[in-house]
Amino acid sequence: MAKRSTITTSTLRLLYAHSGNCCAFGGCHAPIFEDDGTLTGECCHIEAYSPDGPRYNEQQTEEERNGYDNLVLMCHRHHKIIDSHPEQYSVEELKRLKGNHESQYMVPQLEATDIMVKQLQIESEKYWSRLKSMEENDGTGLKMELGENDLYSLMKEIKELYDGLQSSIDSIAKSSSKLQDDLKRECEKCGVDYSLFEKIPYYDNSLLDRDWEIINLALPNHLTKFKTRCLQFCVVVLEKLVAYNQDYLGLLERCKKEFTSSQESAYYCD
Repeated sequence: MAKRSTITTSTLRLLYAHSGNCCAFGGCHAPIFEDDGTLTGECCHIEAYSPDGPRYNEQQTEEERNGYDNLVLMCHRHHKIIDSHPEQYSVEELKRLKGNHESQYMVPQLEATDIMVKQLQIESEKYWSRLKSMEENDGTGLKMELGENDLYSLMKEIKELYDGLQSSIDSIAKSSSKLQDDLKRECEKCGVDYSLFEKIPYYDNSLLDRDWEIINLALPNHLTKFKTRCLQFCVVVLEKLVAYNQDYLGLLERCKKEFTSSQESAYYCD
């Protein structure tokens, strides 16, 4: 499995700057870092990264799961409490707690030192290690592998998945178009008079143009919308990221061009 990256340094610094160096749980003043710089708090996911974690959202991307909006700094005690009672501490409730807490520190008054950020990254690396062990310790041999965690690789994988879906649909359409010929050959093998099937009116023949609307209308429309929405999502994410990291500027421009081209040619099949 490819090595996975951790929560970005800029995200960790921003979380700390808006934390007031204390747990976000209401009424708790436990520090995230002690006076000597020792990390005693934890970086918590509001919607879990792992599928078996509390409040997991399968619709999230990896960037969203490790993004600022999905993370909150808490003490170990309250991290344990919120994850042990997800029915009580819902996504909405945790975002409310985070919002109330961070509203007190919207002007960054704290600066995370390199040592503090390093400790947060170590904790994040431990989390990724636990995810990796799930795959390595799986005995079924059927566990889907985790992909790379950088944006470019994920975008490339999404495109490959799209191409794979398109190829599968093309194969299904080709197979469906040969259904009548296949039936004729099977009838010949079994000594059945195929002309009996030809007497069935086209409007009662369940084999004639089977699934035509699904194959030629529904699936192409879904695929086109899926492709354009993925590209649009990438542009939106990258526009936000370049505010913190100019390294994504080139990738943003390429995505904009591809999205524009895709949107210009996006029409419903009818």
